[in-house]
Amino acid sequence: MATIDGHDGWILWPNYTPSFAPAISFCMIFAVLSIAHGFLGTRKRAGFVKPLITGGFLEAIAFGFRAYAHYHPEQALPQSVDSLFSLVAPNFFAVTIFLYGARLIRASATPKLSIISPVWMTRAFVGADMVSLALLVLGESIYNGCRNLRGEKVGTDLVIAGLLVQLFTICVFVGFVVTFHVRYAKSMLAKDHPAEAKKVKRLLILTYKLCISVWGRTMFVLTLTGMGPVGFLSKKEFWIYVSDAAQMVVVMLFGFIWYFYDVDVHVSGDEEHVLNEPMNFKTPSDTTRPVTSHQTNSNLRGPHGYGA
Repeated sequence: MATIDGHDGWILWPNYTPSFAPAISFCMIFAVLSIAHGFLGTRKRAGFVKPLITGGFLEAIAFGFRAYAHYHPEQALPQSVDSLFSLVAPNFFAVTIFLYGARLIRASATPKLSIISPVWMTRAFVGADMVSLALLVLGESIYNGCRNLRGEKVGTDLVIAGLLVQLFTICVFVGFVVTFHVRYAKSMLAKDHPAEAKKVKRLLILTYKLCISVWGRTMFVLTLTGMGPVGFLSKKEFWIYVSDAAQMVVVMLFGFIWYFYDVDVHVSGDEEHVLNEPMNFKTPSDTTRPVTSHQTNSNLRGPHGYGA
C-alpha cells in the first residue's frame, strides 16, 4: 500500500499497485481510436463525434497516468488524474450518443413521431449530462482535495449523485428512442420505403447497444463507489479493465459504424424547416449529388458522406 506524500496514513492505492502493462495498453488503444475518430470525423465533417473524441483522449490520459503510477505509487497527482478523467470520460461518450440519436430522428423525416422535437431532445439530454458531469467533477475534486474523512464522504455522495443522474438520463433517452422506434415502424413512410426504414432501424439498434454499454459501465462505477475500497470490486484491478475500460473501447469501436451509415442534415431557415428538411442515405456506388425534398420522399442515405 502506498501513502500520499506529506500525508502520513492516507492510502492512495489500498488494495494494489496499478499494473503497468494493461494501463499502457489501454492508453494506446484509446489514443489510437481517438485519433482514428478524429481523422474520419474531420474527413466526413461529423461534428457530433467531437465529444466522443474528447472522451477517448481523457481515457488515454487517465490510463497513461495510471501506468505512471505503477512506478510512482506514492504520488497523488497520477492517482487524482486517473480517477477524475476515467470517471468523467463516459459523459462525453454519452453526449455523442444523444446528439446522434436526435440526428437520426431528424433523418427519418418524421420528427413529429418523437415525444419532443430533436432540437429540444438534444438540449434536454445534453443539459442533463452536463449536470451529471458537474456533480462528478465537483465530487471527485472534493474527494481528492480534502484528504480527510469528511471530504471523502461529501465527495463520494456527489459522485454517486452524478452517476445516478447519468443513469436516469440514459434510461429516459432510451425510452424516448424506443417510443420513436415503435411509432416509426408503424408509419406509412417506413412502409413505403422499407429499404431506407431498415437502415434507420439498424442505427436505432446500434444506439441501444451504445447506451447499454455506457449504462453498464456507469452502473459498475456506481456499485464500486458505493461499496468503497473494502468492496470485492475494489480488491482486484481486473474489474476496472473489464467493466469500465473495455466497455468504453466497445463504444468507440461501434462508433465507426456511424461513418458508413451516417445521416446528413442540411440546416437552413428556422427550426421548423430544419426539422422537416429531409436527409439521405447513399451507398458508395452513388455518384450523383444527394437528392433534395422536391425530388423524392426518401430521406435516408447509406454509407459514406457527411453534410456540412
